[in-house]
Amino acid sequence: RQPERRFMRSNKDGTATSEVAETQQNPTEFDNDALLRYHGYDPAYWQVIESTCTKRGEKWSSRIKVVAREVPQLQEDMLAEVMAGVLGRLDKVSVGHTWKSRMFDRCAVVALYDVHYGRRSLSGETRDVAEDVMQVIEALADKLDEKGVDKVFITIGQDFLNSDNPQGTTTKGTPQDNSMAWHEMLAGGLALMSRVVEALVAVAEVEVIYSEGNHDMVLSYAIAKALEERYRGDERVTVDTDPSPRKYRQWGTTAIGLSHGDKEADLPTVMQMENPRLWGESTFRYWFLGHLHQLSLAEKNGVTLIRCRAMALPDEWSLHKGFVGSERGVTCGIIDDEI
Repeated sequence: RQPERRFMRSNKDGTATSEVAETQQNPTEFDNDALLRYHGYDPAYWQVIESTCTKRGEKWSSRIKVVAREVPQLQEDMLAEVMAGVLGRLDKVSVGHTWKSRMFDRCAVVALYDVHYGRRSLSGETRDVAEDVMQVIEALADKLDEKGVDKVFITIGQDFLNSDNPQGTTTKGTPQDNSMAWHEMLAGGLALMSRVVEALVAVAEVEVIYSEGNHDMVLSYAIAKALEERYRGDERVTVDTDPSPRKYRQWGTTAIGLSHGDKEADLPTVMQMENPRLWGESTFRYWFLGHLHQLSLAEKNGVTLIRCRAMALPDEWSLHKGFVGSERGVTCGIIDDEI
């Protein structure tokens, strides 16, 4: 019988606290490595610094405080080996139309933000975030085909994955509650993103844009590079792997900015100073932002700031923080060449 996780909390000192309850097994019988596995941690990357066990009636509970071990960071050859294996197992790229004759003068910005693929969801959760993503993307592709667009911009990054390394932490080092190892997250994320591109390229030309988040800067970048290789020579798909923290596109008289939105204090000014040509040539200006996992719209100094929905499933951390009730989804903006 698997233990029932009560919570997993990241602490300010870089440690993590985990509590589980289980009706049969006595956790006091475990050594530290077994205790780590019991809580869902890999002993190769984590060590116990505190542990307590209590028994109420016939029910045991166990709480541990853990810290990441000093282990080598991901090496280029490790990533290359995983990527080569995954690319070899993917279905061949579909052969389709080139869309050069389509002239709708419209584009779509598909903000696939905050998926957090690989995050451990709440106990009893039966939904699969990958299948949820595909259900939304396929429905969106049908709508875009009906509406008619010449190009689709879609992001990779933006916390597409839940963690970024063998220790299972974010890029910065915050411990995460993951449901799989880093290489499984990377392989599954690449397979999912390939399915997303295939669904959208049936409608229009697609540009995949690497746009960094705060959870997965390295592994999502690896997915972007793998997609670049997968679609090399395919004129229907381009992949932007520039690691710049913010990305800009222009569609007619509209300026489009992409950012996670967790660092910048004044994004309208950032757009104006960082890309003055785009600012001067645009009448309408938008930032597509993530991070907060909820939809909101604000205007500031001539720029519309769109906080996009998240696809992430709820987990124990969000439940304990009270971050509940936000509708999951993918935010899409359709932009006309002139208005």
